Amino acid sequence: MKDITSRNDIELLVNEFYKKVLKDELIGFIFTKIVQLNWEMHIPIICDFWESVLLDNIKYKGNPILKHIALNKKVNLKNEHFERWLLLWQNTIQANFLGKTAEEAIKKANMMGNLMRYKIEKSKETGFIQ
Repeated sequence: MKDITSRNDIELLVNEFYKKVLKDELIGFIFTKIVQLNWEMHIPIICDFWESVLLDNIKYKGNPILKHIALNKKVNLKNEHFERWLLLWQNTIQANFLGKTAEEAIKKANMMGNLMRYKIEKSKETGFIQ
């Protein structure tokens, strides 16, 4: 196995990851029933995000925290949802990659998950500023 070093690696990771997510009994419904994403549009955006985060090739211009705050208004995102997402992410990375960037992808996903959970909770308070 090799490390994550290119856009092609990011695309492989994201595609393999979402194959697992969509079938998952705990979080799959969020993507198939609640959000009903247009995958042809969404996957390149997610790849842009991870390429920006992992390869320092800044392509992503959005705000994933605000998107998850809005999502939480449609479905209560619980710790178990985040934990499953992170487990599937970690498993996908470990099945396909090995190296410093792969390890960083797991660490950064954990940090972002913690930040998202915190911001989602804070967004429920009066006077929340993103």
